[in-house]
Amino acid sequence: MVKKPSGGVASRVRELIQPTADELGYMLWDVEYVKEGSQWYLRVTIDQEDGIDINDCEKMHRAIDPVLDEADPIEDAYNLEVSSPGIERELKTDEHIMSCAGWDVEAKLYAPVNGTKTVCGILLGLDEDGRIVPPINSLPGVGSAAAEAFVQARQAGPFISQDDMVRRKVSKSVVETMRQAGCLNDLPETSQVTLFEFGG
Repeated sequence: MVKKPSGGVASRVRELIQPTADELGYMLWDVEYVKEGSQWYLRVTIDQEDGIDINDCEKMHRAIDPVLDEADPIEDAYNLEVSSPGIERELKTDEHIMSCAGWDVEAKLYAPVNGTKTVCGILLGLDEDGRIVPPINSLPGVGSAAAEAFVQARQAGPFISQDDMVRRKVSKSVVETMRQAGCLNDLPETSQVTLFEFGG
């Protein structure tokens, strides 16, 4: 079954139905307009903190149907489907990544790292430059318990130094492993300010 995407239509539909999703309290996770065989499908995916059930999907379907009928952004006949992203959701945007920080994820890489193109671990989110922070338990010698401890410590806010990580109960061995892997290049070892720095 070949899927032929149409990004322009999906973008237009997203603009039209975003206010409705906001009003109903749903996160508009994704909008796809694809052709499968001879049929076109407009697939709207929604999410919320407590999860999505069939009633939520029907509620969103009923709410956006008249919006789409009035705006008429699609020339061809199509089938409208509303669903939840499910547990095996694809993370396509920065918003997706940040909303799933702390989750167990599987990342597929273009080039192998440590001999593998698939990395499993706890997603930490994005750094200040918008780059994905590698899952900690993908590093050698860092298990899931240590990774979860790191995630809990990080919830209090960004680390200001490597010493700050230790103060928040991240083990020194994990900090050293991350340092050697180059994950802490932009993080100073200490947050202490010397008198010389303070004065001038």
